[in-house]
Amino acid sequence: IQQCVMSQKSSLVDYYKKNNIKNYIFEFDKNILELILSSNLAITRCGASTTAELVHTLTPFIAVPLPYSIDNHQYLNAKYYENKGYCWLLEQNNFNTENLFNLIIETIKNKNKLENIRENMKKNYNKNVYADIENEIKEFI
Repeated sequence: IQQCVMSQKSSLVDYYKKNNIKNYIFEFDKNILELILSSNLAITRCGASTTAELVHTLTPFIAVPLPYSIDNHQYLNAKYYENKGYCWLLEQNNFNTENLFNLIIETIKNKNKLENIRENMKKNYNKNVYADIENEIKEFI
């Protein structure tokens, strides 16, 4: 399952077809939550909303922060979650096929790694997170 921009879609579809890989490539899907919930592992940039949604859905992830984000905020988001044991951090300058492959194989060979991350997420799980954020905003206003 891969989200992409329109200009990438046809080449990704061709790649997966050529390599006989079952896939779902999309630009936008109104059921994104269902897609996240059906995933064992996500590979993602590190915007605040995306990483928070992954943690909220207890989805382990490989964080690849955009290196040129304003004030390096994506790296800081990723580092925060890595320090809590919620993800693996793979900086773009170290991002290559071999490093990504090895990390994915590591999670496949040792299922406990994914479960340990889920357990770390559960320890700090807050089912009222969205209500809490709304209340914080109301207090601020």
